[in-house]
Amino acid sequence: MTGWNEEWVDVTKLDQLKELMTPRFEAAKAKGCHGIEADVIDCYSNKECYSKISGHTKAQVKTAQIAYNTWQVDMAHSLGLSIVMKNAVDLAPKMSAIYDGAINEQCQLYSECQNYLDYFHKQGKWVGNVEYTTSGNPTKGYTVYKMATKYCAGSNSAGICKSGKWINAFPDDVVVPWGTTPATTVSTPIPTPAPTPVPTPVPTPVPTPAPTPQPTPVPTPQPASPTPAIEPLLPTYGWSNLAWGWDDGWKDTTANRKIVDMDYEEPEADIRAVRDAGHIVLCYFSAGTLEPWRADCTANKAAWQALTVSKLSGWGEDWLDVTKLDQLKELMTPRFEEAKAKGCHGIEADVIDCYANSECYSKISGYTKAQVKTAQIAYNTWQVDMAHSLGLSIVMMGSIEPWRADCTANKAAWRAVAVGKMTGWNEEWVDVTKLDQLKEECRRPCPNDGCDLRRCDQRAVPAVFGVPELP
Repeated sequence: MTGWNEEWVDVTKLDQLKELMTPRFEAAKAKGCHGIEADVIDCYSNKECYSKISGHTKAQVKTAQIAYNTWQVDMAHSLGLSIVMKNAVDLAPKMSAIYDGAINEQCQLYSECQNYLDYFHKQGKWVGNVEYTTSGNPTKGYTVYKMATKYCAGSNSAGICKSGKWINAFPDDVVVPWGTTPATTVSTPIPTPAPTPVPTPVPTPVPTPAPTPQPTPVPTPQPASPTPAIEPLLPTYGWSNLAWGWDDGWKDTTANRKIVDMDYEEPEADIRAVRDAGHIVLCYFSAGTLEPWRADCTANKAAWQALTVSKLSGWGEDWLDVTKLDQLKELMTPRFEEAKAKGCHGIEADVIDCYANSECYSKISGYTKAQVKTAQIAYNTWQVDMAHSLGLSIVMMGSIEPWRADCTANKAAWRAVAVGKMTGWNEEWVDVTKLDQLKEECRRPCPNDGCDLRRCDQRAVPAVFGVPELP
């Protein structure tokens, strides 16, 4: 690495990097650090690095770098550490949602500061900034771009702060010479002479008989609290759906079904009755919309309403802004905890695809579709982590739907992209490698019978492709 007596590492060798870097994260945690500043996360933008990685293009190296950086974030968070993005400003659109903040060197010099305002500050995240020269107006980092800017009052000819003082452009600008600690002056008091004490006679002590020693009881060791075990969901399990997709009083049978899907607001007694009968209980709620009938929504209407961005067509619900992760955590955490308390084994969190629905992502001001997808992934990842921290499993809630009008009208085209039956759903998986055919079929207009790409389960399911009807 030119000028630094260091060497670039090959970011395409992720497994080896994990093995080498994990002890650093663990050492930081053990020593009491609150977070991580991982430097040099931009091999892909430095020719002396990416051009030396044999068999990989610059674009492939960038993909590998993003995977490596994402692992760093996940590793830090798994230890309860925050992590900031160091430089690599062009990754901000993709990665600002998962990093906890950023540190930048000389964004004012290179006219890059607006990126931090657009992607980090708008999410309420901290940005530290260092300018190694006082040319121009370095205080703009704080006054204009809302960063915690430091600049150097004594840089050398190359613009690097080799001597002098760091000056803070942000409030409480205490100026401390670089590399020193301010000395504290303490005045030494002059002692006042003490008078000569007059001795007091000491009475002769009466001996107290020593008590007979009693053996100290040995405490019975208590077993350690077990780590919450997550109930496995095996591919062979059948399931019963009591949570959604039914009306007119009809509900699915639970007989011979290992997994039972129930709404998380069902009475605890009902959930535990199903659990006690030997079933695995998944508890359902929407993680991506405001469901106005929910008790927590009616009790805290203003907080939920503040996160809505638009109506979810046809469902009487409102999309939630997935870029506001902290607020979503605050509202959703009690749902996970209630599901755990009622005896649920796992979570089915619905509507986790704002990024794929224009009526949602296009209404989130200041974010592109790609940025909303990054935020969605961060939110979905938190849901998984939250469930697992409570010992709950969680499923991802998406196939040929044979009852659709476009499927029945054009069986041959849909049959050409089908690869196999989807267990329990009277649907068939489609071959996602046949992109051109899928594009053609998916752009056909919906019929007027209520076509809905998200919830296909609201009507009877005929066997169009010869798949037997579900019981």
